Amino acid sequence: MILVTGRVRLKDDADRDAFVVLARIMCEASRAEQGCNAYRYAFDIEDDRAVTFHEEWIDEGALTAHFAEPHFATFGAEVGSLLAPGGKFTKWSGAEAASLF
Repeated sequence: MILVTGRVRLKDDADRDAFVVLARIMCEASRAEQGCNAYRYAFDIEDDRAVTFHEEWIDEGALTAHFAEPHFATFGAEVGSLLAPGGKFTKWSGAEAASLF
């Protein structure tokens, strides 16, 4: 399994609604992709402009295919103007999943 996690920050509070519209489209399209087990964005409860994201892919091939999807390019182009510099994106490879509780 491949996990992708990260954090971005909106430039302005006024960008939140536009981001949510774009993120919903991105989530729906990404979840429909072969090999996507999870794809979500969440606003931070301590910082109204901070957004964390979590993705789960069955393997590297599924993630690579995701990067080639038209909706990935569209989202990047449209959301870029809403984000402050300094976002963090991390890929975790070979993660074993097990229930904690």
